[in-house]
Amino acid sequence: MKSKRAFLAIPCNGGTFVTEAINQLKSSLSDYSIRWISTDDLHLTLFFFGQISVQQVSSIQDTIFTIKDNLQSFTFVIDSTGIFYSKHNPRVLWLGVERSDKLIAIKNGIDQALASIGFFPDKQPFVPHITVGRFASHQIAPTQLINTINEMTNMTPIICDAQSVILYESILSPDGSQYKPIEIFKLNDSALEK
Repeated sequence: MKSKRAFLAIPCNGGTFVTEAINQLKSSLSDYSIRWISTDDLHLTLFFFGQISVQQVSSIQDTIFTIKDNLQSFTFVIDSTGIFYSKHNPRVLWLGVERSDKLIAIKNGIDQALASIGFFPDKQPFVPHITVGRFASHQIAPTQLINTINEMTNMTPIICDAQSVILYESILSPDGSQYKPIEIFKLNDSALEK
């Protein structure tokens, strides 16, 4: 049976401000082995499905299509940096996204719709973020790394427009994941809400 590794996400369109923030991270963290994500591939994941069948992909497309008019376009704010760890090793470097009411409404609407077809959200709390890099294995997080991240936690906020949700296929390769849009769902932009 044919399958795809898939997820739903909001593309990040922060432009030069996001690029500048990532370049600052690259400069500050040049001593670490980090695989950086292309700025064209940056996104805010709303729901990760993992490996699913083509029939399930079709069911997800139909489900999101039925609710998309209830999902309002909005702006979101990137306002911090952080790291996800595996044991004591840093794994994922990210830009943090403010938990606005509009973002949570989109997330909840999608979660409820997907639950109706048998997909349930991760039990972990939703931490809105945009992955910008992945650390090579077995790098201990020294004080210098923690201090660098803490210094950038109070970064200048970056405002981004959320105008669509995309169902992506994630294609794994030795050079990292490649993201291919399966379907783009335009959000209702009757009034782009701040």
